[in-house]
Amino acid sequence: MKAERVADNTVLGERFRIVKFLGAGSFGEVYWARQLAFGHPMRDVALKLFSPELANAKDYFDTFSDAVTLVRLLESGPPDEVSQRMVHVYDVGVLPVPAADDTVIERPFMSMKLIEGGLTLEDAVMRFRNAGGMPVSLSMDYMRQLLIPLGWMHTQPEPALHCDIKPDNILLSADKRRVILTDFGLAKRFNLGAQGGAVAYQAPEQLAQASHPGPQADVYAAGLVWYELLTGTHPFVHVGREELANDDTAGYLEAQRQARKWEMRPALDASDQQRIVPPSELNDDLKQHPQVELLVRQCLDSRASRRPVHGRALLEQIDKYVNEGKIDLPTGEAMPRPKVPDLPSEPNPKSAAKSPQMLVHDAIALLESGRADEALVLLDQASQQQPDSLDATLARARALTVLGRQEQAYGLLSAAQKKYPKTVDVLEAMADFYEQCNNPAGAERLRAKIAKQRLR
Repeated sequence: MKAERVADNTVLGERFRIVKFLGAGSFGEVYWARQLAFGHPMRDVALKLFSPELANAKDYFDTFSDAVTLVRLLESGPPDEVSQRMVHVYDVGVLPVPAADDTVIERPFMSMKLIEGGLTLEDAVMRFRNAGGMPVSLSMDYMRQLLIPLGWMHTQPEPALHCDIKPDNILLSADKRRVILTDFGLAKRFNLGAQGGAVAYQAPEQLAQASHPGPQADVYAAGLVWYELLTGTHPFVHVGREELANDDTAGYLEAQRQARKWEMRPALDASDQQRIVPPSELNDDLKQHPQVELLVRQCLDSRASRRPVHGRALLEQIDKYVNEGKIDLPTGEAMPRPKVPDLPSEPNPKSAAKSPQMLVHDAIALLESGRADEALVLLDQASQQQPDSLDATLARARALTVLGRQEQAYGLLSAAQKKYPKTVDVLEAMADFYEQCNNPAGAERLRAKIAKQRLR
């Protein structure tokens, strides 16, 4: 039976009086309601009434188990900075609601703390959509606030996932300074299909219907939100539009699944469409912050194992960048280097206020994004400021190798190896150089030497 919008002043089950309709979404409608106690006003709440076809009496508990878990977590006494950024759930259950044919139907409900203003992070995205995206500093402030509760949930003894991170589920306070996370865990309980809206923010493993997605799925969705804040658009906004227009749900899902394999990289030519456009191509402010773009790129990696392990890990990297101007760069297995176009990009503007160490970190982030020419500009600056910087020398050799200037790269590495013959970083850089120059024997010899040194 199809539910209709509830009229203002309607009293539901002697518990709530509807004040006004606030909005509708995949799950049903949200109302500003007044909770009643013995017929008298008790408090104003946000009342979410779920569509009756999404749940029935047999699975009400399964539907709301995550909400119940959230209530328990909040009652465990989280830090104030967490509690202030999560919508508090007051109650869940079933209410008798008038239907279209003058009958009454039971509808599951959730009552939550009312956040006045009616704004979401989607409003912030739209505000900057025609202005080249949001300033990097403001985007990081919003992301920090989102990741504080998300990271806390992810790192509990029994980790809790959100599973529906998207701008519409991130509320803004009336002054637009504070974000509040809502709709915890509900998406995975309802089979919403392609029209549900959540598909656009799902990680590859969710679209592949993995049975137990981990916190990295929330990190992926948070990365998509960050991308939107920075650019004003979703990286897959055009994917599957034709299928949706033709009500081809399976086709839309498949198109979205395939798009999750795309890399964030520069275009190879004018017809290159199967890529995630680097945010710096859409937001000039990011040209000064290549490490921020690298963080977004890591969040949107198609492999969960390559993303930050949970929300707190991503938060720590953002805090490190804010406080120190540098993030922890990838270690261990080398990250795949995207293909680069034949024509060089515009060089990165100088960042005179940055230290040599920060410039090196920015340059390595550019290298990871396939922008070796811009990286070389920063590394030249770093070397001028600190000529004996080994990190700058090794990164410069890597940039020269990528740009096809192997002779210069070899000269730098040879000089470094003579000066630091037992330094593992130098040996690893030379081994990488040999591999890229199709000399696997030389690389293997050096890696054996590295292994012996690490055993000492």
